[in-house]
Amino acid sequence: MIKIKTVTENLVFHLSSITGFDGKVFPMLAKEGTSLPFMTYNRTGISPSQTKDGPTTTISYQINIVSKEYLQGVEILDEVIRLLLRMGTFNGIRHTVRITSSNEEAYDDGYAQMLNIDIEATLA
Repeated sequence: MIKIKTVTENLVFHLSSITGFDGKVFPMLAKEGTSLPFMTYNRTGISPSQTKDGPTTTISYQINIVSKEYLQGVEILDEVIRLLLRMGTFNGIRHTVRITSSNEEAYDDGYAQMLNIDIEATLA
């Protein structure tokens, strides 16, 4: 059985490895007073299925990168994409990541880069 918790922990481990975040990767909302840049993530869907190779679960997430400077956020987004597409097998789960959409928003004090992904998780 593929546990959603394990896939989420694997995602957070990889996102946290990006230089400059020092643990500033949060589920859904950043802690009040968190300095920029930081990331948040939230699960947006789950689709379990059974294939001839065994159980597969596709989990959808939205990743938000919030930065002070626009180009800083875009640079981090590039790094996140590179890293996610290379997640591969980790903690006994094979991850196949698909980027489904991306968007961005401006705020008074910063910018947000939003990335929507599907992670197809199968037992390795």
